Amino acid sequence: MKSDLLRLGLIGFGNAARWLHFPVLRRISGVRLIGVADPSPERRAEAAKLASKILVCEDLSSLVSAGLDAVVVCSPSALHAQHAAEALAAGLDVYLEKPMAISLVEAERLTEVFRNSNCIGMLGLNYRFGEMQKTGCEAVQSGRLGNIVAIRGIFSAQASELPAWKRRREQGGGALLDLAVHHLDLACWMTRSIPNSVVCQIHSHASEEDTVFLEAEFPAGIGAQFFVSLCAGENDVFEIHGTKARAIIDRHRADRCEFQPAGLERVRFDRFSGATAAFFNPGYWWQKFNHHQREGSYRHAMEAFVQACRSRQPVHPDFSDGLRLARILDAAERSSATGRRIPVPQGGLP
Repeated sequence: MKSDLLRLGLIGFGNAARWLHFPVLRRISGVRLIGVADPSPERRAEAAKLASKILVCEDLSSLVSAGLDAVVVCSPSALHAQHAAEALAAGLDVYLEKPMAISLVEAERLTEVFRNSNCIGMLGLNYRFGEMQKTGCEAVQSGRLGNIVAIRGIFSAQASELPAWKRRREQGGGALLDLAVHHLDLACWMTRSIPNSVVCQIHSHASEEDTVFLEAEFPAGIGAQFFVSLCAGENDVFEIHGTKARAIIDRHRADRCEFQPAGLERVRFDRFSGATAAFFNPGYWWQKFNHHQREGSYRHAMEAFVQACRSRQPVHPDFSDGLRLARILDAAERSSATGRRIPVPQGGLP
């Protein structure tokens, strides 16, 4: 770093960048947001209105010439690998939003560029930094749940007007790249493993490949099932089932990771206790309905990136983690195309 401040640029200024990355980066101590690059004149105008003193330009090369230390890449998914590779080649540290790439070939090329650089490369899988998700991971790895038997995830969004690129698979759209990657990463991270094989069905309803049913077979006999959709209403639930208890991460309806013991009577008692608490404590429902206002996973993820840039210490999830996810997604798409179970190449632990 050339100064005490991390000089950072933002690549892409779509909805996620405007409402999530941009305000978070401006609040992180020790970070100076130098500029924003986006090919859209309308988005550049929006960025200029929000921060009149920053550089607003059309492309990455113009922003790099401003003397950056790092970039946050949140351009459309089809451009992720290209923009990240360009930034690494310029000697910049990179925070890359998921998905890492829209094909396994692109992911492999980008990983090679990353490994040959001396740069920090972090993948934007912010769920790893959520308080509920970290609690669930600690419960798995501490043995609190017993031996893990199964994992189940449901992640869906309300059918709405999607950007044109999100409606086309070749441009990086579809539920597999947009949603499934989060739950697959949580499963790999919590179990410290990757699936041996996957079976997948992909369907198109309101847009290309917007609904996915995926089964994954993890080591030690752990089975995982995921349903993800861009047109089935808002839902985001991740469950880990063990021989002693199960952990439930319901991102929209809970403010903490919830645990249910294996015994039926105890489950009934806990549900009764929860209902009683809700009745006598109005603040309980306020927390339930407003937990997303306090969810700090994006901030925590980018703080981890900033710290890694300063300390020059590796940070996870990095691009090697992204490559392993790309192998799982590639196997899932081949399974859907052939109707067969597809093995996942094994390449070390996430």
